[in-house]
Amino acid sequence: MAKLFCCVLIVVVGSLNSSIAANHAVSKTNLHSAINKQKNRGKIMHPTPLTIWKGIKAAAQDEVQSNSPFLIAPRFTVKQIGSSPQLTIVRGDVVGLPSSEDDPYQLPFKKQILIEALRSSLVETDLSITKASTVKRSSRQASGEFQMMKAGQPYLAEAESLVRKMVVDIETESDKNLLLEKLSGSEKEIDDTLEKVYEAVEQVAKRDRYNIIYGRGGENPTKFSVPIVRVPDDAQVFIMHAGTYKIHQRRGTAPSQFPWIEITQSPYPLMGKYHYLIISAGKRRESTIEVANNSPIRFQAN
Repeated sequence: MAKLFCCVLIVVVGSLNSSIAANHAVSKTNLHSAINKQKNRGKIMHPTPLTIWKGIKAAAQDEVQSNSPFLIAPRFTVKQIGSSPQLTIVRGDVVGLPSSEDDPYQLPFKKQILIEALRSSLVETDLSITKASTVKRSSRQASGEFQMMKAGQPYLAEAESLVRKMVVDIETESDKNLLLEKLSGSEKEIDDTLEKVYEAVEQVAKRDRYNIIYGRGGENPTKFSVPIVRVPDDAQVFIMHAGTYKIHQRRGTAPSQFPWIEITQSPYPLMGKYHYLIISAGKRRESTIEVANNSPIRFQAN
């Protein structure tokens, strides 16, 4: 549990060109007013599903590389215990990622994070095997370990193609119920495919007579209860996970459709990186913030 710091983080931010809207009906008037004052000039071509997926992939890689607090990282650890080789497997998961219920892109984002985490773990284990292959390992044993880490790679590519399919469905299916059905089906396919990654590694390990241990991953993340101070008191504050913001920027989401979440209470549960917006007296300010403890945050409109 992070220690309570007595300092107050003062947030004073500058304007950006993008415009947004909140999910809460009570806030739509102010948001749309701010949007109308900063409409983009000219027509921007909507990106292709492939371009949008590349944005999701980049955001997912950022989450993995920055050790996202919402990621329970998968791990494959190879050790020699006496005369017996041992493989410890920890299954990964993405838990508690901040999201709006109305944002269909959260599902492919979460699945892509898990794919990138598995890929990273397999590569890291592969590198550790390479470093250890000359120490207390026969060439046959080292070769078997390399095969273990390579065995799951084809399934990652298969799962990634299903994430791309999700993006195509989101962009082309206008019937909301049918879209939810398609996304649910793809989610199950992705989960089944990622399970094959673990199974493929296990099969090679069993063939080479490894003792297989199933380890426990990290604890589910607990967000910090953060006191929120608004200046002035009637200022509205909206947040969005930083990765989600990047995805919708890449997609070219219409300003009125950005999946903002309004902070309506204090304290408020927060953790990780956010893009945020402050609206007061018809003016808007936005920037980014990273929450790593429960220090009070002062959102100052000007």
